[in-house]
Amino acid sequence: MLTKDDARNKMNELLAERGRYITGGLALVEEMTLEKPYGWVFFYNSRRFLETRHILHGIAGNGPVVVVASTGEVVTLGSSRAPAEEVADFERQRGLSSKIE
Repeated sequence: MLTKDDARNKMNELLAERGRYITGGLALVEEMTLEKPYGWVFFYNSRRFLETRHILHGIAGNGPVVVVASTGEVVTLGSSRAPAEEVADFERQRGLSSKIE
């Protein structure tokens, strides 16, 4: 079973790989991270955008990423719809509850 720190480390490895050709790289948007019963939903953008908040430095196509605590699986969700819809679809397809009990 992964901890939140383990999941964050997996995300940072993924972002290092995906961001190697982006000036300044990619970084997690920590304040947007969602804790779910099955794991975590992470959001990211370019480090430059997070520092400046200038839209020219933002990236497109960066849908949320789920890290499943029980397996360590990393699942990139789509970016064509609202993140809440993407997460709800993921939960529905996997038969997961979004409620913390």
